[in-house]
Amino acid sequence: MHKRGLKLGIYGDFGTKTCGGYPGSEFHLKTDAETFASWKVDSLKLDGCNSNTSDYKTGYPAMGHYLNKTGRPIVYSCSWPAYLNPSKVNYTIIKKACNLWRNYGDIQDSWDSVLSIVDFYGNNHKMLSAAQGPGHWNDPDQLIIGDFSLSYEQSKSQFALWSIFAAPLYMSNDLRKIPTWAKDILQNREVIAVNQDKLGLMGKRIVYKKNNYEIWMKNLSDVTTAVVLFNRNVQGTPQILSVDYSMLGWTHKVAVVKDLFANKTLGKHENHFSHPVNVDGVVMVKLTPA
Repeated sequence: MHKRGLKLGIYGDFGTKTCGGYPGSEFHLKTDAETFASWKVDSLKLDGCNSNTSDYKTGYPAMGHYLNKTGRPIVYSCSWPAYLNPSKVNYTIIKKACNLWRNYGDIQDSWDSVLSIVDFYGNNHKMLSAAQGPGHWNDPDQLIIGDFSLSYEQSKSQFALWSIFAAPLYMSNDLRKIPTWAKDILQNREVIAVNQDKLGLMGKRIVYKKNNYEIWMKNLSDVTTAVVLFNRNVQGTPQILSVDYSMLGWTHKVAVVKDLFANKTLGKHENHFSHPVNVDGVVMVKLTPA
């Protein structure tokens, strides 16, 4: 795996058995951590099936402790908050123990599943963004780009929004069979740069029109702002969406606009930026004050 330039991830479970019925790590945390390190594992996803949620506040940090004791850098993904009532999640504790965490249901290979996650992140931004930063990340689950269900426009939408979230970008596709168009989306350096911005901020939804459209923004470390115009209509023709710079908290009146998927500068725009957006699609731009 490493010789191919890839990282090795492994799935485990805090409980007595995994969600699929295989042996879990409960009562064997130290042994399993040492075993994973000896296998040169780079990432551990620790699920929470077949366990008692009251044990999470000691068990999940314990696994993190044992992983660190191995001396091998292993990215630690916890499903801790995904099994709790969102209103009862203490992210202050979780972010000290885990590098990333799942906090919503498993993504399915469907557009409706993507939208349900987008809604959760949009509706709970205040809670989720407070916990996020370099070294500790909210995880909305895998990218399903290049699998079976998403169209080209829907695939761009998921990639743009996950990048605005500053989410971990885990691919779920078969690398041997990935279509060229999906590969091009996933390797878009401009969009990835938004995702990987060193501030680690989670972007936020600033406009929400149910079943119609949304506007998301994320401030970046180079004093620019990434914006996603998202058309949620499921039928019809492209609609023109617009973002006023005052909505971004800007005092600047003019911006140089760059289309990140097209990798093309769209010139200077005064007071606002407008653009047609395809059904189920996005236009993702970077705004630089001019």
